[in-house]
Amino acid sequence: MARLVNNFTVSCREIINNGLVKVDYISTRPENCNCDFRINLFYCKGEQIYRIATWILLIYSIILGCVSMYILYYRICKVGQSIFFQPSKRRGILRPRPQETFHLICCTYNTLQATHHLIKLFDGYSNTLWAELYLDITKLVSYALATLYPISIIYSTPTVDLTTMRWTPNKYLIDIVGFSLMIFPFIINIPIAFYTGYYADNNDIKMADYFFKLHYIMWSFWCSVLLGILLIFWYKLINILNKHMKLINNRRNRTNIEDIWKLKKLKRVVRNLTIVVFSFGSIFLLHFIFDLLRALCYKSFTVHNFELNVGSMLFAYYVIPISLNIAQFTMIYHMLRTTQESQNIATPLRVFRKSGTPDSSTVESSQVLHSSNDNITSNSIVNNECHLCDQVNESDKQLFRYEDYSNNSRFSNKYSINSITIFGQSSVSLGDMHSSSEIYITSDVFNQRDLINSNEESNIDERKPNMDDDDPCYTYNHDRKEWLAEKPKRVPLKR
Repeated sequence: MARLVNNFTVSCREIINNGLVKVDYISTRPENCNCDFRINLFYCKGEQIYRIATWILLIYSIILGCVSMYILYYRICKVGQSIFFQPSKRRGILRPRPQETFHLICCTYNTLQATHHLIKLFDGYSNTLWAELYLDITKLVSYALATLYPISIIYSTPTVDLTTMRWTPNKYLIDIVGFSLMIFPFIINIPIAFYTGYYADNNDIKMADYFFKLHYIMWSFWCSVLLGILLIFWYKLINILNKHMKLINNRRNRTNIEDIWKLKKLKRVVRNLTIVVFSFGSIFLLHFIFDLLRALCYKSFTVHNFELNVGSMLFAYYVIPISLNIAQFTMIYHMLRTTQESQNIATPLRVFRKSGTPDSSTVESSQVLHSSNDNITSNSIVNNECHLCDQVNESDKQLFRYEDYSNNSRFSNKYSINSITIFGQSSVSLGDMHSSSEIYITSDVFNQRDLINSNEESNIDERKPNMDDDDPCYTYNHDRKEWLAEKPKRVPLKR
């Protein structure tokens, strides 16, 4: 007989006086008993079904955990990402990154659950107390990590303008709420789980059932708290982002390329934020209802019905892994899609100033501001040209970079004089497109020092009449009212 077969882990009913009556002892016939599938799979009706379902779940959890573990390893060790954002004035102690946080949740939850299922299958728990404690610690650790995900959503929303700083909640409030949701469930739930197992081992089934109900009422409460906080953050954040999009749409000049980029970025953020909150919110809502029903009627009704008990097991153990698997595949798909699109999509770069003094023997880098890749251009690499979808304004002339299709050393002969040029108001021309990780921006015409006064103290307005803005041999920054370069320049672009 298995070690965890007692009146708490196995509920038996026998026919007495032509009626099916619950008994307070272990029946001699296993088909008269039903398992508490949470911690025991032996000596009950349909135990083979429970074991097969648990073996499938074990393999499934191991696969999901290994996939997330590999992605986490790749992003941290290969790409160089960290689990947390860099510290800043607007971020508190808890500042997790969303993708790393998700894969950490998926890896930790599936690893702990796989360990629990493996122990159950081989009847490794020595008593009910240890089984209840480990089962609860598994859920508590996963819950603590899940509280980090709403925080990662807040801190990962891009600040495309200084006015978007208004949406960020107080960092101290975020830290207080986050640490409270991570610590208080441990303080409250572990003693309850301890007393549940303690009374079950001492055959005080009435007290064990009482703490069992209290235990899952508390779990229902914690799910409702996290669900409420998630919805509140989502509602406030969506309102502010929608207002910001409305302000951008109401501007007079709708061909501003920077505003177009901001608008598309904000729309993508709103869509992704809604999908993530809906996924996590659905899980917490379902478990809020399920834990409440389990507390009220599991020991008194559900456990005695074989079909309901099997359905309860499938719901309790398969909903979260399947949901995590769907989210995992979605993230992998978007990651691969983003990598593929980044090979063909140009990114706006605003040149702030030139660095160093002209020197024909050296190649220096311009200081630029990177913006995230967004599909704001149409790639027409015919005759090595890339044309903007919208007309570029005088105040918004941009440089565009290509991450993976630029050769370090060769440029098209057509653009040998000036490899990057802004023609009038509608197009940007680039050099030859080949696979590489860098792009070189050259302008041989600026080697002629007699064209531009080398004195840095001279007034820009005095130089302006000597150069034609529409001349393809020159590149002029209208924001800074200065020419972009006076010598051959190379801009190495990091991934």
